[in-house]
Parts: sequence; structure tokens; C-alpha cells
Amino acid sequence: MKIEAPDFEAVLKALREESDGESTAAEAPEEIARCRGWVVFIISHENVNPDQITRDLGLEPDRIFYSNPLENQTGQWQLNSALNADETIEAHLWNILTRLAPIHRKLWKISEIFNLEFHCTIQKTAGAMEPFVLPARLLLLIGYIGASIEIEVMES
Repeated sequence: MKIEAPDFEAVLKALREESDGESTAAEAPEEIARCRGWVVFIISHENVNPDQITRDLGLEPDRIFYSNPLENQTGQWQLNSALNADETIEAHLWNILTRLAPIHRKLWKISEIFNLEFHCTIQKTAGAMEPFVLPARLLLLIGYIGASIEIEVMES
């Protein structure tokens, strides 16, 4: 059974329109507002060739690592959020997903071979609460491209 990639652009557009009336980062709970964070999107695998990924996707990465079995280093192709660290994790995810939307079918296809992951890092300040929630629409879009999400919480 072959699974077809969903119409990512239509879903992204609908979800962005749906979220227009929702709360913004400025209205986020104080605990979340006090957390700094950033997000990177990584394609990795022991056999990944970052130069080939760049050619296949037609998108320039922000950083690449070549596989080096002697140093136990897997190959990586990385795209960073273009926002500053004071933005919410949700805003960083939207930033990257919007940039990936035109190539979502290519990402879906390579997710059968390579690992696709959003790595989120939250740096919480003293007194900030641990709970953190990502909207279902973001999780849906992340799943649409065959990616997973990893969230790391760091104490400042």
C-alpha cells in the first residue's frame, strides 16, 4: 500500500487562516513568554550526502555535516529558523514549515530513507513552569512531511 503525501500547501494555508484569530506570543502565559528558544530542521542518516540533499530539494541549508564513521558522525543537512531566540517555539516552527512548504512532497519521499527531525530547544528562566504545549495543527504539518520532533528544555 502506497501512502500519498497530503496537499501540504492547502493544509498550511487553511491552518494559517484558521489561526489568524488566535492568541499571539505576546498573549502567551507568562511562564512560556519567559522562555527563550530556537528550532532547527535536520535531515540525517549515516549515508546522507548533504550536497545531494541540497540539489534534490533545491534549498540551501544553513549548515551541513558529512558522515564520518571513524568519528561516529552521521551526515546532516540543517535548516535553521530565521527568527531570533526571543520568539516562541511555535513561531520558529511556522517559520521553518513555511519555507519547507514548496518542497513538502520531496521531503515526504526522502523521509522513507532519511531521518527528518525538528529539534526544538527551550531555555527556561528561573521560575518558569515546565509544561509546554504545541498546537495540533503544527504537529499535523510536521507529520505531513514525515518528520519527528524533539524538544530539549535547558535551565538558564
